Amino acid sequence: MKALYASPMRVYLSLLVLALFGVWMGTRLPVSLFPNSAKPHVYVNLGYGSMDQEDFKSSYGGTIESRLRGINTANLKVEKLEADYGTKSASYDVEFQWGSDPQDALREATNLMTAGVASYPKEVRDSLNIYIRSQNSGFFAASFYSETRPLDAVYKDLEPILTPRLSQIEDAKEAELWNPNHKKIVIELDPARMASLQLTPAMIQSAVQEKTVGFGGGSIEIGDANYPIVVRKPNIRVEDLASLRVATPAGQSLLLGDIAKIDYRVDEGNTHVMKTSGSPSLILWAAPKPGGNVKKMSEDILELVDRMKPLFPADVKYKVLVDPSEFIRGAIENVFHEVLIGSLLAVGILFLFIGSFRNVVTAAIEIPLSMVLAFILMKFSGMNLNLISLGGLALASGMNVDASVVVLENIFRHLEKEETPKDFAGKLRIVMGAVKEVRLAVIASTIASLVVFAPLAFTSALSYAVLGDLAKTVIFSHGFSAFVALLLVPTVRLHLIKHAKDPKADIGHSPIEGGLKKLEAGYARALGAFVQSRKLQVFTAGAIFAALAGLFLFALPKLPKEVLGTPDTDWVMLGLNTQGNTIVRQMEGETEEVETRLLQKFGDEIRYTFTQVNQPNSSWIMARLKDKRKMKDFWKRLEAEFKDGATLRFWINPWNPAELPLPNPPDLRIAVEGGDVEDRRATAKSILDALKEKKVLPSLWTEPGSDKSKTIVLRPNLNLESSISPYDLADILRVATEGKNIHYMNVNREYADIMLRYPRGLMKTAEELGSFPVGIDGKVVPLRALSDVRIEEEASGIHSENGRELYAIIGRKENSAEKTSDRGYLKVADSVLADWRASHALPSGINVVTEDAQVEVNDAIHQLTVAVALSIAMILLTLLFQMGSLANSLIVLVAIPLGFIGVLTSLLVFQSTLSLNSVLGVILLNGIAVANSIILVDFGDRRFREGMAPKEAVVGAAVQRLRPILITSLTTILGMLPVALGFGQGGRILQPLGIAVSGGLWFSMALTLFVVPALQYRWLSRGAGKAAGKGVSKGRVLRTLGRAKDAPGEVPGLTVPVAPPVSATMPRAPEVSS
Repeated sequence: MKALYASPMRVYLSLLVLALFGVWMGTRLPVSLFPNSAKPHVYVNLGYGSMDQEDFKSSYGGTIESRLRGINTANLKVEKLEADYGTKSASYDVEFQWGSDPQDALREATNLMTAGVASYPKEVRDSLNIYIRSQNSGFFAASFYSETRPLDAVYKDLEPILTPRLSQIEDAKEAELWNPNHKKIVIELDPARMASLQLTPAMIQSAVQEKTVGFGGGSIEIGDANYPIVVRKPNIRVEDLASLRVATPAGQSLLLGDIAKIDYRVDEGNTHVMKTSGSPSLILWAAPKPGGNVKKMSEDILELVDRMKPLFPADVKYKVLVDPSEFIRGAIENVFHEVLIGSLLAVGILFLFIGSFRNVVTAAIEIPLSMVLAFILMKFSGMNLNLISLGGLALASGMNVDASVVVLENIFRHLEKEETPKDFAGKLRIVMGAVKEVRLAVIASTIASLVVFAPLAFTSALSYAVLGDLAKTVIFSHGFSAFVALLLVPTVRLHLIKHAKDPKADIGHSPIEGGLKKLEAGYARALGAFVQSRKLQVFTAGAIFAALAGLFLFALPKLPKEVLGTPDTDWVMLGLNTQGNTIVRQMEGETEEVETRLLQKFGDEIRYTFTQVNQPNSSWIMARLKDKRKMKDFWKRLEAEFKDGATLRFWINPWNPAELPLPNPPDLRIAVEGGDVEDRRATAKSILDALKEKKVLPSLWTEPGSDKSKTIVLRPNLNLESSISPYDLADILRVATEGKNIHYMNVNREYADIMLRYPRGLMKTAEELGSFPVGIDGKVVPLRALSDVRIEEEASGIHSENGRELYAIIGRKENSAEKTSDRGYLKVADSVLADWRASHALPSGINVVTEDAQVEVNDAIHQLTVAVALSIAMILLTLLFQMGSLANSLIVLVAIPLGFIGVLTSLLVFQSTLSLNSVLGVILLNGIAVANSIILVDFGDRRFREGMAPKEAVVGAAVQRLRPILITSLTTILGMLPVALGFGQGGRILQPLGIAVSGGLWFSMALTLFVVPALQYRWLSRGAGKAAGKGVSKGRVLRTLGRAKDAPGEVPGLTVPVAPPVSATMPRAPEVSS
């Protein structure tokens, strides 16, 4: 170190190279809104084909569930599997653990399902659809539309312009221009002709597939090589399909065009509907590669669209629906502003206490330099720039100056204490001695501040996924701050005094020196009176215990719980759910009515809307507000306007395009399990009605729905011999009602499904269904002659979780725009359920269980609470190693519960939440709060060992360390103040953490300055008094206290500076008589 201090240019150049390398590494970090960690959900959908729900579940459902639940590799494990068996298809939600790689999860599920369904019926195999949802990486979406031309015409113009160039977007895994009006080749059969010719849809399907499907013909060995044989499908066009030959059972051959109308068009029954401000829209959608830079991807796409815009037709308009780069830019800029504001506030505190501009710069240079150096380790550890990691830098900005203050202040003390030599070697000796004296203290205090994060490694995957980046960033940045303080600060200070005639003149004077001296004098009098007044101490201890008990018993339960604060957004979603629709167009009509009502009521506050209808019974409307600051009020009024009706249910939520997918559990969950499906449904329906009658929660429903759905049931006449099987009958009806995809063709460089169907609207009632003509045994008979046709009510679906079939009764509070911790509804629900049990007999095998609806959130917070306890234990071990005294270590730890008072009070006063971030704030506060306590206890202990009386030692030490404590505490508090205020985009995410640390440190600092010296005074007085009563020598007293082995003026273990500062900045305290 001596050689480095003596060669400042070597230090400056080395740190400059490191800083430039850090800046370069920072530019190479991927940018996203949230950390890379994800909890992937893989979705598997399978159609039943011609089977019904019961047959599919009994034949294949159990096997599929068992296989999916069994995914268990070194890096993948299924945490939860939900299966839903509807009337036409089955869906499986495979939820993997936090931290699982999304692509590995998708690959494993795809391989398993592809192999598993190989033996299933072809229709089931062809319907297999597997996709993944892992939203934290974000995505980009924009809509293109014309108010004068149809969507197909717009697509025809834009597709050749955009599609080839979208494939060149570097960070995009996939990017495409999607036309929701996807065309199909529709073969519309003539029912009368089909029946009279005794034809079935299966015969038409076979004839079409003969001309559109290629076949494998085995292989042949020629010489040493094996040659596969393939029968290629003919190259036919859509218009060629009408010329295909179809053979009838009677041996007649006719053209497909004679019995069917063939068209290449949009099938109105199955299309998606997407509209921007009421106009049908194309969607440009893109998702980033794993670990890709979603911000750069979005910016590249926007640049491409702007560059190609002159080639668009004049009537084409576009709206950017989801642009993560816009939000990320705003959020990241906001965090950098927080870092800048926090740093400036910290610098302001330094100037107030130090007074010299050059000295302030010497200490403050540590803030940006430690942050830039942290980028190096962030890159090597695979992190990215996101709100959480940048929030860690914002939090560290106030902490990072502490080490520099300690080093600089000790150099000042040595310069004033000693006769300043004229030669450089003497000045170097003074600086070296000052640094050596505090080197271990700086390293130890830094370790003590960072060791509290170690227990995070043992918390739940959710906690670590959300908070891991923040903890690592604080560790990297604050760790480098000690390195900078011990290397750069002494080098700069030595460089400044190298040629100075009077180095002491550069120490500087505080601009508020008079006020600080008055503060010290007043503090000395107040503390002197406090340490000698046992009554006042007992009253204070009682007040502290009462405050802690009251806050934990009454305030803590009132804090609303959440995983993580959500970033501000200008998007709100209005979702619609209904029952009974059979085609998307029906839901489109209902959605248009709701959208019209929305715009009439709130149109002046909305920039534009985007509507999507994907299913016959569900849709959603996205509205983008003109002013995101009005979101909370707008949300409330929207909930008041759109109340659930008899058939239409609404859900309303703000939506952020790049929001981390965190648990959003309901407020109430009751599981009805066991027994048969009808008993479960009836029981769930009865309990739901009882809960609604008592108005336990405003929003209550069951999953799956507990209302019976009406089903047309056919029971074939078993006494009637016929050549048509139940499978053929179901196939005929499926083609007659919904249509059936039988294969595909390539049309204009796009794949188009071939759909077989009868004319839409042919059957609208059960009576018309019974009259449908069927050709059988040379005759045409109505369907009712072959089967009994009637409408029956049945359960709408079967739902299972991890193999357990159940109905879940779900409840949510109204006005979710307001956070509340009121859980009185649980007692009401328990009372209603008890009354229901008393008046109803449970069917055989049925079990009703009230479950913890927020189990994942509660588990995460509980594990973090354990982490708080572990962090305190680790601090205690560090203190024992550093101080060598259990008593002194326990006195130091008193600062932690004092901080708890401030944390809970601040969270309650500022109406914040009990979240993962606020609990992490407690962990962070533990490491910061004990630093002040260490300074007081260690310095007072050394003064006592030097022969001072207990009161003189303790009070004098506290007064002399008042300024360093105020500097380090205020710089940390003000450095975190912008985070606590939660300004700008993304500000609410880290706000609970900032409130917890800032509020907790205020209380901890204020109480520590009185409580810790008083406790130390009582301990030292007790030891000295016992020794005096027994006639023990002073040396024996010191040995009893376990400190005599340390010579006066030595640094015992790892401690702070030996002697008090005597500079103008840190003047000696007034003498206090004992």
